[in-house]
Amino acid sequence: MQPSHSYFAYGSNLCVRQMARRCPGAVDPRPAKLADHDWLINERGVATVEPFDGAEVHGVMWRLTEGSDSLSARAAPDRLPVSTALTKSARLSVRFIALSFVLAPFLIKAPRYANILKESISLLWLPAPGQLALPTTHGRSLAATSRNRKEAAMRFGLFSSAEAGGDAAGAGRGQGFRNYIEYNIEAEALGYHSTFLVEHHFTGWSQVSATLQLLNWVAARTTTLRVGTAVMVLPWHNPVLLAEQAATLDVLSGGRLDLGVGKGYRYTEFKGFGIPIEEADARFEEALAILATAWTSPERFSYHGPFWKFDDIVVEPAPLQKPHPPLWMGAASPPSILRVANRGYNLMLDQYASPEALGQRIALFRSEVERRGRVFDPINVVVARDLYVAKNRLDKEEALRRHRAAQQRTLAVSRDPNRPGGSHILFYDHAGSDTENSMLYGTPDDIADKLTSLQRVGIKYVILNIGGMSRDSLRSFAREIMPVFADGPARGDRSVGLGR
Repeated sequence: MQPSHSYFAYGSNLCVRQMARRCPGAVDPRPAKLADHDWLINERGVATVEPFDGAEVHGVMWRLTEGSDSLSARAAPDRLPVSTALTKSARLSVRFIALSFVLAPFLIKAPRYANILKESISLLWLPAPGQLALPTTHGRSLAATSRNRKEAAMRFGLFSSAEAGGDAAGAGRGQGFRNYIEYNIEAEALGYHSTFLVEHHFTGWSQVSATLQLLNWVAARTTTLRVGTAVMVLPWHNPVLLAEQAATLDVLSGGRLDLGVGKGYRYTEFKGFGIPIEEADARFEEALAILATAWTSPERFSYHGPFWKFDDIVVEPAPLQKPHPPLWMGAASPPSILRVANRGYNLMLDQYASPEALGQRIALFRSEVERRGRVFDPINVVVARDLYVAKNRLDKEEALRRHRAAQQRTLAVSRDPNRPGGSHILFYDHAGSDTENSMLYGTPDDIADKLTSLQRVGIKYVILNIGGMSRDSLRSFAREIMPVFADGPARGDRSVGLGR
């Protein structure tokens, strides 16, 4: 055997990370104690297991070098919790970690090097979805679910808010945004496909308002994670400035922007901007038309409309994705779903509707897409769901209590005291336990069952609003649930199709 690279692994449990992405056709070996097994990597880059005669080993770095057919051991830090195989591209991180344990007392005093150390260690922390994960009490039932499924793979992303954080005096301000960035860095390492971020104003709790700016930071710190908005509220924005800012993000991210757009629904925002809610539809339509022209016009153009006027302009830079970044629009009623299909945009469905209702909406969208002579791709439909991976019933109930409190806070800034109705959030406020039935709150088995119900009605792409941005839930979902739904075609393709 003549491997083309050296592979490294740390810890007393050995996992292979992202091999399927690098080596098409790779199969997943089972995790095992290094004390009981020796690990080989074959010509496809897949780790296999052979008997190993030795005492229990903790904290040993095993290395397969070029031209070798066995693993050799070198001393390494003791008891790193999860191990992972790294290709040659990650050697510098491995070597830095080894050196850092000698220099750690000095490095942690310098914030810059402390952050480098933290990120390097995170490379070795978790396996990717569909690869090896530590054994869990749910493994047998989830494995049975995987064996019995015939559907194609599902794709998973994140749907989040972010708060600046800090106290009234300014101490710690911005830490919430920094936590959000780190959260997405880890999500990418775990194999999540995308992250979608909200836009809100005047909340009183420092909810993210400069959405594209924060996503610029996320894009700069990641390499494959798609960055999206859910949504940019077009009535608030000068459409030409928005077109320029979005195109800049698309260019800097290497074509990873998904632009979700909407009309807005919060009373406090319409009031704060001095925009009558009755103008929301007209402002949205005009801004959307200007965006499309700004990104696709081959020459300078002028526009004079009821809300905006521009003379002899060209939007620069041009976006990297052609004809422009994928546009996503939320819709629930049949007329609104048909409008999204007619425009050739991608469809966002809300986090509260039942699987049966979602199936009907997808069927309507598909029929209209195909009626217009286009090919329907289920990846062009995304469904949002609230997620919390609970340890037990008590943990689930406590998480639901926190969710209800956060929901009431959102409702308080959404209701218009002078008019009934409103957005889907206000509509579902009266549904009570019905909305909680749609939430992915529970054990891994509970969540897998609900995802299977979504999959059966044609849903292939789910974005997850993880309660409290829980790192435990982020990791547990990737380790224990995501691999169950990873069977199927085109796992390596990380792009989102653009409806035309």
